[in-house]
Amino acid sequence: MANHYKNPPLIEALCEFRFSETTPWDVTVFGNYYNLVKGEFSQKRELRDVSMSLQRQERGFTGDIKGGGIRMQFVKADESAMVQIASHRLIVNKLKPYKSWEVFKSLIQDRLEDYQKVVEKATCRRVGLRYINRFDFPAKGFMVGAYLGQSDIFPPRLKQAGPPFLMRLEVPQNEDELLLVTMGTTESDRPDQVSVLLDIDYVRTNIQGLSEKDLLAHLDAAHDHIETVFELCLTDDLRRQFNQEV
Repeated sequence: MANHYKNPPLIEALCEFRFSETTPWDVTVFGNYYNLVKGEFSQKRELRDVSMSLQRQERGFTGDIKGGGIRMQFVKADESAMVQIASHRLIVNKLKPYKSWEVFKSLIQDRLEDYQKVVEKATCRRVGLRYINRFDFPAKGFMVGAYLGQSDIFPPRLKQAGPPFLMRLEVPQNEDELLLVTMGTTESDRPDQVSVLLDIDYVRTNIQGLSEKDLLAHLDAAHDHIETVFELCLTDDLRRQFNQEV
């Protein structure tokens, strides 16, 4: 994740804002927002959001899938970044190449200001900063503790685990902030390797009334937390690999 590595494992960084549903909102937001960003984010994609809920019944679980409305994606021509708009939501995505946190933070700030121009008096109630990393390891003899998860924040049994595995930690930082860490195997491109995703998300609720300066300061702190967790997951061998020339 860290930008001081020559070959970092980061595949995507994103920042999601959720706004109060009492704020007036309609589908004209899509077109008005696109008019502001189309010079940089020229490609348009329309998606249908869905939500799923599970209910426990006497003989097992039943699922209910509901439509969640329209989500628009505005994408750079080189697909290195994207902005997503849905009802009362703004998501700013940065894909490869990822240059630095300062560059990404500037992108977040600019796209948030665009949203506030289109949706006047939008009240932000939740913000999440999230980094997703992918690691590829030799499959033969793979064990989590040999490559990842050596820190005490991970349970000892996880360190002895082989593929497949999935771990999710939810660590409250205070009553309004939550650190989410998800690590597990994912589909690999090759049969002789194990691919692992490390997903670190720092969420803050109850941010109504924060000034832009204070919000950016919170994002700086959230980024520091995420980078600390990321470094705790690495071995020195992995750090050496990330600093090798590609």
